[in-house]
Amino acid sequence: FGIDVTQDVEKSSKVFATIKVEADRFALNVSSLKISDQRHQFMGKIGGDKIYFNLDQSKSPNLKVEIPIEIETFNGNVEQLFGESRLSNGDIRFRVLEAKTNLDQLVINTGWSAPLTMPKVSVSINGRTAYLRTDRVESAIKKQVPELVKGLQESLQQYVSDNVPVLIEDLLNNRFQKGFAEQVKFYPFYESDEELNRIELSGEFEDPEYPNAYVLGYRFKNFSMADGHLKLAIDTFMEDGLKDKNEYFNPSGHKFPYNKKIVTESGLDQSAAVVVNTDIINRYIKLSCERGLFKKIDFGDGLIVNVSNCPQTYIHKTEKEIRLKVEVEDKVGGFFKSQLVRNPIRVSFEAGLRIILNKEGLFELQLTKLHENTLKIDDQYIRFKMFKKAIINAAKTMLTDLNKKYKNFSLYTVTDLPNTFYGVQLKNLGVRLDKNGYVVFYVKAIL
Repeated sequence: FGIDVTQDVEKSSKVFATIKVEADRFALNVSSLKISDQRHQFMGKIGGDKIYFNLDQSKSPNLKVEIPIEIETFNGNVEQLFGESRLSNGDIRFRVLEAKTNLDQLVINTGWSAPLTMPKVSVSINGRTAYLRTDRVESAIKKQVPELVKGLQESLQQYVSDNVPVLIEDLLNNRFQKGFAEQVKFYPFYESDEELNRIELSGEFEDPEYPNAYVLGYRFKNFSMADGHLKLAIDTFMEDGLKDKNEYFNPSGHKFPYNKKIVTESGLDQSAAVVVNTDIINRYIKLSCERGLFKKIDFGDGLIVNVSNCPQTYIHKTEKEIRLKVEVEDKVGGFFKSQLVRNPIRVSFEAGLRIILNKEGLFELQLTKLHENTLKIDDQYIRFKMFKKAIINAAKTMLTDLNKKYKNFSLYTVTDLPNTFYGVQLKNLGVRLDKNGYVVFYVKAIL
């Protein structure tokens, strides 16, 4: 099984996807097949046992099926805007071309376990009775089976050619008439385990109208070919499902595109690369801030950090890591130290993060380092400017001590991402970063 995708040489808005199926063997085995006529029950049952149909592997070519599909998306050209077959932003149009198959060229073996079950037929003339010999009837049927199978193959070939393209085209156009739109629910980020369990058990997460979840919606925009890879552009939004009036957030996108080599030259043999800009990640965090989940961060060993502003992520261009901008609020203790500052003080710094693939095959977010050189304290929190450097150095020392204790600390394990796509199993392969603000997740389809 495979899909070949090529770009239309004349129109950038069109690609051709050819579905290819090839099988060197197939078999249909039925343990028993018998029928009866309900209006003439005296005839009993007619049929056979251990009926089989299979491909003769020594004499037959492989079964081959090819279904070419022309896919057109909106790119704003004049024909799409004003022509007879108009398209608008986000629309997709499918046209299935002639399906090709070699069904009529296959060599099929068929048979059953003798004898067939047939009614006993007798003819009486002038008191003498003659019985129909079912073994001869069965022998005659066997001689005609190859012709019957050949006729069935030709009819099936004609059906595939005449009807399958229409069926598939109608199915695709009806399903994706206004773009591929789906929604995925995510558990509230940084919610307590107890609350997450309650949400799950109560059924609030699956509520169809107001789910206790963050709803990620995505809608197909357009696609194109790039270095032999199919590139799909997706519009997204993320909102809190509990809001009465959701104003769907659309990421503004980035001025600079990601480097396409991060997809085409990953070296991971991926089936797909999902490129996510940090806007949607920041939106995920912001929704939790709006729920008040980031006011305090409990590290589980007595250390509780008060967060004064909602954290925000970006990709550091030189360090090539995810950076989290954090502002925390703290009250300086001790008589002399407290006289040097205006409590509570606010300290801002950046935390380094990384996404790894853990032993369970899930993406995990880890804290790598609290960067001391990014630490800042606004002048309004310092009473005596002559002590500013000493105060900042003391705060940096605190970050250094925390780094020793919390290096590679696990912050979050991503369990919400789908592990199947329309029945196809997906396997996570890894993640990489692009300096222009993108996180790239690599997955492989298990076929």
